[in-house]
Amino acid sequence: MKRYDDLELMLLKDALDSEELSGFYSNPSGGKYIRLLESMFSRYHGGGEAIAVSNGTSAIYCALLALGIKPGDKVITTPLTFVGTVSPIIQVGAEPVFVDVDESTWNLSPQLLSEIPSESAKAVIFVPLLGNPSGLLEIEKTCYEKGWYLIEDNAQALGAMAGGQRIGSRGIVSTYSFQSTKSMSCGEGGMVLISRDKKKSLQHKTIPRDIIHAVRAIRNHGLKYHGWTESICGNYRMSELQAAVACAQMMKIDMFNFLQRRASKRLIKVVGDIMTPQRVNDGYESTRFITGFNADNDGPTADHILSSLEDLPVNKKKPGANIGHGYSEIVPDLAYFKSRGFKNPYPLDVARNLTYGFVWLDFRWKTDEEMDVIIRQIEEVL
Repeated sequence: MKRYDDLELMLLKDALDSEELSGFYSNPSGGKYIRLLESMFSRYHGGGEAIAVSNGTSAIYCALLALGIKPGDKVITTPLTFVGTVSPIIQVGAEPVFVDVDESTWNLSPQLLSEIPSESAKAVIFVPLLGNPSGLLEIEKTCYEKGWYLIEDNAQALGAMAGGQRIGSRGIVSTYSFQSTKSMSCGEGGMVLISRDKKKSLQHKTIPRDIIHAVRAIRNHGLKYHGWTESICGNYRMSELQAAVACAQMMKIDMFNFLQRRASKRLIKVVGDIMTPQRVNDGYESTRFITGFNADNDGPTADHILSSLEDLPVNKKKPGANIGHGYSEIVPDLAYFKSRGFKNPYPLDVARNLTYGFVWLDFRWKTDEEMDVIIRQIEEVL
């Protein structure tokens, strides 16, 4: 299946013909494709206010600022994520606090999180790694009990399910990425989805309308309405061209997720006895954004498996055709944190050990015939 086709071209041409490629000049809410994408995204999630932004990292940044996260505040998150989850915490002047992961789901450990004192943080950013939302319901309960904001970083999990519902409404805010490797993409782009749940608003003494107005202002230099600047912010707007492509992609997201899950099921069947696949708990459904495995201690090492598969013709090193090691180190072990003498208050042994054994197989958007070839090649090598 082609990821982009005539539908994207048709909407792109229409956007170009409009000669209004930003849309924000004449309308502070953006052009017609920005507004259409936000409407489609909101309907897909059964409600909430969707606000399109430039990328997934800026989505988290806008969310943190809108929630009033400030210098001195602490924000809990997973050490097993892309640095784009953590950099916005630092950008707003807050301090990241890393809590270890569950060794089977690879997500933030609900048990460890429940043991942390309420006063130790103001917010939690939950990351459904590789599209797996396992643990989200338990973490939502913990955040409610401790009075923490819950932000869902759903960059890899658009369309994932928890408790029979699409994720995106468990936190007070959720964020998304449309970067080229993601399930749906417009090259670069992102979305902030703000819950209108009155229970969450009462808990945090916040008004959804205030958060919505804040995010819309933050993405557009701090401007509100026509020229009124409440604060000085950057430019985190999405263009009409990006939005046009994203609108076409929204119409295909369920098919993309179906293809991802189908490819994952076949890969697990073939190599699941050689490596341990990421576990998805009961009551959850992963998008299987990428199929992740952990090489067992008593079997072939991750390095051996990866070197054996490296030269396969299917390994094209592009989204939807890739064999890789995944995250080779946890975020607090990156040079930025080491050079500044960062000290995390909690041990991270599980996450650190997992990175040694990661093998990630990404064969999305492949036909049955192409998957047959891939499976045969992997079987021959392993």
